[in-house]
Amino acid sequence: MEQKSAEQSPDIAPKSRRTLILVLVGIAIAIVLYVIGFVNGRSQVGDLRTQLDAAQENLAKVTEQRDVALARSLLYRTAADLEERNFGKAQERLSEAATILSTLAPGGGVGGDGIRAVQKQVEETRIDVSTNVETQRSAVLEMAKRLDSLQPR
Repeated sequence: MEQKSAEQSPDIAPKSRRTLILVLVGIAIAIVLYVIGFVNGRSQVGDLRTQLDAAQENLAKVTEQRDVALARSLLYRTAADLEERNFGKAQERLSEAATILSTLAPGGGVGGDGIRAVQKQVEETRIDVSTNVETQRSAVLEMAKRLDSLQPR
């Protein structure tokens, strides 16, 4: 009997050895595929981060342009309110335009320092009921035109 078990041993050893080699080759292939996927994924993450940064910069520019356009429209509405002799609403819109302009980044983006000059002028402007409405309306329209000239086309 011992002779048969000795003969069976060599048959079992090559089978288990072959199985072990196949398992190791499978693990090696899995590791190689993982590394390839990891490297490929890392490069895609870098590309996506670059695209995200560009999109955020673009969003900031567009948001700033929107704010300038909103302030400009408020100035035009202020002029219309003055024409209708609605002084309270005109002052309210003027203050709202000044607040919007104050939120813009100093010295950067749309109009740069020109925006700061218009903002200061808008903040200092007070609607006075007793004075000539036409000069006030002209001053407000001039501020709106200055904002028009600062905004890119």
